[in-house]
Amino acid sequence: MNSRNDWPTFPKYIGGTYMEFSIESLSSIKVFYRRRYGIALDDPNKVNPERCRYDVAVESDISLPNMKTRKLDAGEYAIFQIDHTKEAILSFWNIFSSLLNKGSYIIDQSRPILERYKVHLINEGQCEMLVPIII
Repeated sequence: MNSRNDWPTFPKYIGGTYMEFSIESLSSIKVFYRRRYGIALDDPNKVNPERCRYDVAVESDISLPNMKTRKLDAGEYAIFQIDHTKEAILSFWNIFSSLLNKGSYIIDQSRPILERYKVHLINEGQCEMLVPIII
């Protein structure tokens, strides 16, 4: 995935788990957005999960009044499809670096890890984790 858009973002969340935020926050976002994302601002292995920060964003072609935007730097991502459960997301955070090492990829620490929610995947109980990599 190569991204260089200004994305409208919803307010930051602090505390709880990513799963609780994603289900609660993303379910209130209208379906006319092409894709919905969770932007992980902290690693729950390094920051107490109750203190982790998390943005919810959408990809949209329309201008949204009074909506803040966030620019994400362009780059490549390793994409992993996982179950959309609290356990699977937390497990992913524990193992993704070893998965990347098998493919000789280097994590780009300057960009955030994204959770991508496509409607057809959510309907199947799945989501995608996008890990920024350096090629």
